[in-house]
Amino acid sequence: MTLHQACDFAEYAWTNSDVADEKTDTHVSFQMEGTTLYVLFRGSESLTNALDDLEFWRVKWRGISVAEGFKDCYEGVEAGIEAKIAEVKPLTVIYVGHSLGAILAVLGAYASLQKGRHSPAFAIGCPRGISLFSVLKIRKAMSGLVTWWRNDQDIITHLAPVAFLTLHLGKKIQVGKWWRFWTAIIPDTNNAHMVSQYRKHGEETN
Repeated sequence: MTLHQACDFAEYAWTNSDVADEKTDTHVSFQMEGTTLYVLFRGSESLTNALDDLEFWRVKWRGISVAEGFKDCYEGVEAGIEAKIAEVKPLTVIYVGHSLGAILAVLGAYASLQKGRHSPAFAIGCPRGISLFSVLKIRKAMSGLVTWWRNDQDIITHLAPVAFLTLHLGKKIQVGKWWRFWTAIIPDTNNAHMVSQYRKHGEETN
């Protein structure tokens, strides 16, 4: 999947919702293309989502240690996702998300692996949400399943509250300028986390 395609899916997820969890305000939409089901997670949009993001203390979940807020968001919509998979019976399931939706896509790929499915995840501007030791534990099993894009000016990918002793999982693709992290706090560049900026940098890269 290209960054441009991932951005299209992420933008679709902002305006569509097929499964929702009221408690965590987590939203998922679906797109079916041929025999592939795309599971699209919406990013943070509400105060409830912000509070979910701040639940950064880690808890045990299916053999790994993850941020509790992210775990709760994923579990809130998991039954709806599994129901859709059972309904359409796709040959392939692909998870896509931006921001909060990005880490949920990664958790989706991991949960799928636990169910015997090899389902890739494509994540844009992904916060850190899995403990360092858990990433080291599962990265071989998850090899090739997670691709994530990072704009080096995107502060969310650097200093999310869960950054302490956590690590990103999967293959990183760098977009934008390197070593420009400090500019993330300057007002002129604080939109670096937006999907539109990732799309712009992806087009520049191509």
